[in-house]
Amino acid sequence: MKVTAILICLLLSASVSAGQQGMALDIFNAVNEARTQPEAFWNKHQTRIEIYSARYAQFIRSARPAPALAWDPGLETMARQIVDDQNLNPSYTGTNSLCGFANGVCGGTVSKDPISYVCDYYTNVHDPGTTFLGIYFNRTQNGYAFEWGSGCSEGGSGVSYEAPAPDTAGVEMARINTGVRAAYMTQEERRMLMEINFVRAYPRQYATLVAQFMEQESKTWGLSQASYDAGMELIAELNAMKPLPVLQPSECVYQAARLHGLDCQRRGFFDHQGSDKSMPWDRILRQCPDLKQGNENGASNPALNPRMPLMSLLLDEGISSRGHRYNILDPNWTYAACFRVPDDTYGFIWVQKFAY
Repeated sequence: MKVTAILICLLLSASVSAGQQGMALDIFNAVNEARTQPEAFWNKHQTRIEIYSARYAQFIRSARPAPALAWDPGLETMARQIVDDQNLNPSYTGTNSLCGFANGVCGGTVSKDPISYVCDYYTNVHDPGTTFLGIYFNRTQNGYAFEWGSGCSEGGSGVSYEAPAPDTAGVEMARINTGVRAAYMTQEERRMLMEINFVRAYPRQYATLVAQFMEQESKTWGLSQASYDAGMELIAELNAMKPLPVLQPSECVYQAARLHGLDCQRRGFFDHQGSDKSMPWDRILRQCPDLKQGNENGASNPALNPRMPLMSLLLDEGISSRGHRYNILDPNWTYAACFRVPDDTYGFIWVQKFAY
């Protein structure tokens, strides 16, 4: 039986824990307004949405209504642990059956406008597979965390996709295999660098491989709506993109990736913040003092083929900024290195480093 979106929002607002008020509650209500009534949300907040995110302004005009999220105190506790306890790998102790988590974390100056957070996390906001949310702002309002949870019964939504035949005509494999003589990398790590160069140097050809990946996923698991949307967006971007320079291997960049990968292996999870509180650019410049800037991607994936974790990073499902995708496709990078380490939980942890 359908209930009106207004009634849903009122009921869910009342279910928020008594200790969670103010900004978190305002954002929670704005998220559910956007999910359940995207057209009305756009009409009401159009000016601010256009200021905060041109990408969301384009997305929301064709967004489909989704059921409202429920507040989960267990996710709120996880968010609090991230902000107040600096626990980068909190455990869920709530009562709901959850099979997937995504988070967003920020420290420093934060916005006081709830609409800005909807814009920042719009792929999570509109993901029909997401069912629960917990938000925490610390007392001084200089840090926050979101924890989004997916119910175990969601799975793929059954969206099917039929891909065109893969087109790799004209791809010069020797040109993109820049790590062929980088003996410090394993064969799989050199293949990952080659895969990165493939999508950069031949974006239109790689778009057909993305389409093929989507077809395989739709037949094997059933594509979620969020995966389908991210894939179609990626294919369109690659078809419109001009080729980028290939990236060269760098032993000092690889050393930064290796050390961070081993640190993540010891901790049992991947995070961009190292055990010593270092960030990606800190670790690269520490190993490569002659370089100017750097960044990293991380992925946990059981697949032996490097194409699978790269596809995951390119799709960037659930990441509104598509930060991993645009790291791979950043035209400013000159060097790259990839490191893979075994992991008992995820199969492998991959670290990609980029620098110039």
